[in-house]
Amino acid sequence: MKKIVAGILAHVDAGKTTLSESMLYLTGEIRSLGRVDHRDTFLDTDDIERERGITVLSKMASLTYKDLEITFVDTPGHVDFSAEMERTLPVLDYAILVISGLDGVQSHTRTLWKLLKRYDIPTFIFVNKMDITHMSKDEIQADIMDKLSDSCVDFSDVQDDEFVEHLAMCSDALLEEFDSIGCIQDETICTAIKNREVFPVMYGSALKMEGVEAFLDILEKYVDNPVFGDAFGGKVYKINRDKNHARQTFLKVTGGTLKAKDLVLPYGAYPDEAEKVNEIRIYKGDKYEPAQFVNAGELCAVTGLENTYPGQGLGAEEDSDVPSLEPVLSYQVLLSENQNPHLILEDLRELEDEDPMLHIEWNEKLQEIHVHLMGKVQIEVLKERMRTRFQEEVDFGTGNIMYKETIAEPTMGHGHYEPLKHFADVVLTMEPLPENSGIVVETECPVDNLNKNYQHQVMNQLMRREQAGVLTCSPLTDVKITLVDGKSHKKHTEGGDFRKATGIAVRDGLLRTDCVLLEPYYHVTLEIPQSSVGRAMMDIEKMHGTMASPEIHGEHCVLEGDVPVVCAMDYASEVAAYTGGVGEIRMELSGYKPCHNAEEVMENIGYDFREDIYHPYESIYVHRENPDAPIPGLSDSDEQRDVVSAQGNVKSSKIAKSKKNSYNGYSGLDDELEAIFTRTFGEIRRPLPASKTEVFADQSRVEEAREEYLKSHPGVAAKNERKKAVIRKKYVLVDGYNVIFAWENLKDLSRTNLESARTKLMDILCNYQGFTGVELILVFDAYKVKGNPGEVFDYQNIHVVYTKEAQTADAYIERTTHVIANSENADVTVVSSDGLVQMIVVGEGARRISSREFQGEVKRVNEEGLKGVK
Repeated sequence: MKKIVAGILAHVDAGKTTLSESMLYLTGEIRSLGRVDHRDTFLDTDDIERERGITVLSKMASLTYKDLEITFVDTPGHVDFSAEMERTLPVLDYAILVISGLDGVQSHTRTLWKLLKRYDIPTFIFVNKMDITHMSKDEIQADIMDKLSDSCVDFSDVQDDEFVEHLAMCSDALLEEFDSIGCIQDETICTAIKNREVFPVMYGSALKMEGVEAFLDILEKYVDNPVFGDAFGGKVYKINRDKNHARQTFLKVTGGTLKAKDLVLPYGAYPDEAEKVNEIRIYKGDKYEPAQFVNAGELCAVTGLENTYPGQGLGAEEDSDVPSLEPVLSYQVLLSENQNPHLILEDLRELEDEDPMLHIEWNEKLQEIHVHLMGKVQIEVLKERMRTRFQEEVDFGTGNIMYKETIAEPTMGHGHYEPLKHFADVVLTMEPLPENSGIVVETECPVDNLNKNYQHQVMNQLMRREQAGVLTCSPLTDVKITLVDGKSHKKHTEGGDFRKATGIAVRDGLLRTDCVLLEPYYHVTLEIPQSSVGRAMMDIEKMHGTMASPEIHGEHCVLEGDVPVVCAMDYASEVAAYTGGVGEIRMELSGYKPCHNAEEVMENIGYDFREDIYHPYESIYVHRENPDAPIPGLSDSDEQRDVVSAQGNVKSSKIAKSKKNSYNGYSGLDDELEAIFTRTFGEIRRPLPASKTEVFADQSRVEEAREEYLKSHPGVAAKNERKKAVIRKKYVLVDGYNVIFAWENLKDLSRTNLESARTKLMDILCNYQGFTGVELILVFDAYKVKGNPGEVFDYQNIHVVYTKEAQTADAYIERTTHVIANSENADVTVVSSDGLVQMIVVGEGARRISSREFQGEVKRVNEEGLKGVK
């Protein structure tokens, strides 16, 4: 028996779900025939789908017809949910493209056709609604061949001589067979369809069950069994939650067999990243049956996998390419005063887990949530999901254009990450690619220089994470990035080191060349009266667009061009107005092109890469045996680096690359303090007197060195004085576990009961806050707790924070220090004995005190406070 996975795709309202319903009913999979307008179809099970009459989420079902078993996926047809549709394409063996006989080939139909070509999916076409169309079958067939492909062949009568002649012209192999034996065998037709040389077209009415059985006959006759490997492989295409809120991973097994309780490893991952499959589910609509195993070529849902994402490859299967359909508008989430933005953010993160294209962003500076959306229908659906799943009412602001960035010329970037007990070194080359190529990643790094595991970390960081540009912090695109060299350290290199070095290398490369700001463009097709052609051409020119020569068709004219999205957002209403409702406009996203007003956009966004703490651009060094040695992979001429100016894509001025790691420094300072000064203030050229050469043993000596430095740098000192003049609040941030394990009494208590140690520390700090009046934030590290969403609450007169999963207390303290010190210009003190944290917070202008010293401070404050009470 033949077994295939087929997807059903269409422009909205073409009858895609109705065709699915008819096929299931004809094959006996469902007992009654549902209708979209009656809100009782088998596959549209979500309340939102039934209310709106559109498919929002992809659904799977299966049927058996004669010698063919089809597992098919019904995908969304509305353009706002195109991302959900595109995620299913990598798991399809064949596609069924439904075209409305009323409307013919529409703009979204052509978008779908381009996607099917990109993913190389053999396609059958079903023309629906032939019972109510005003066009003849010949007119529709001509329209399909003109707008899609000459190889779209009417299979309604396979015995007709005209059919065979048309078929023979689709490929050399078909023509050769027809010339040699006078006919074309079924096996040859199967191969031609599988190779996308022929696209069978059938006609009918799904609602009236006309032509559906004949279409199934064509499918059964001309599809072929896919071939799969023996080694296990899987492709993830969807994530959702069941009714009990359990996370489900929908995937296709692309090789071998998947069994319940198997350990599944992502492609190229380390063995310790494997996760266990708890349960395998075979879905039909909204119901499922448990299974013990699934074979290659089958779709299923599994539970137990918590770190999967759509497009991910499992086992021997590689990850999918980045989807081509993506939102071009970003919306602010509007909340009421009594709503907690952090809780709303967690809810939205859960939805983002299911739909990665939402790209939920938290703007730390503005304290705002932003989300990427395709259009108004998706906005309404997202509102409804927040209301029904999380009982939260949200609204959205006006959509803003999402920009991208690319490079004008090839460049090379170097990233070195070497704080205390860490080490990673990465050298990349970056080359510009044609428009809409996305990011292409390759490696030419010898394994002798950097082993495959570390190379894979670099490749993953480049492929899975958006790389931020230096003009507006917009995503990088249309760039080929090649790993050419790298180094690790046997003792100090850890898992995340190469991720950070890679990010630095990318930013370093961008600063060595000219960057270009890109904006999204629509491909616009106007069908208007000839009398309106002049107005339309003038409008396109005003909108900074480009156009082809007009095509005259009787009294009407067709005008095509490319226009910036930001200029054409409301143009449809203008067309209707100046053509008296006669004109039609179709707009489909054509990709990203150079921004027509780059300087204005950059000025409005006001991004400065030097102030971006989340995307560092400078390498971090602690110690180099030979600081004057050249950086590996970079020539002498590369020691000059471009720095992006505030002029958009105009050429940047060259400045000498800072060599903050190449001085002898304060020979008496410890490595941590030396790193603080060099990272914060730049190269130190004036050595301290010889009497200052001993290692500092306590905090007072560190403060002396700081004062010495500030005396010799009056500009920095003046800046600090200005800050002091406007200080409004004093903050103390405490690393909870660092203190617990540094104070002997709490450390002993923690061995018996960690919760008691936490409570005891909170009581002590409440007392301290009462005497000092500072704003005190106590942070506990919970990053290793699976599924932990994080928690913030007030304990009497202090604030207590439990970090969320994958977020350390160090990271929270560093970020909070930066925000408070810069936004409120406050006096911030951080309590921690962690060396790296100390370096970073001092670099932000905060004070630091070790946990042991803080214990003495607390004791002193308590004693003085008690004296005052007496």
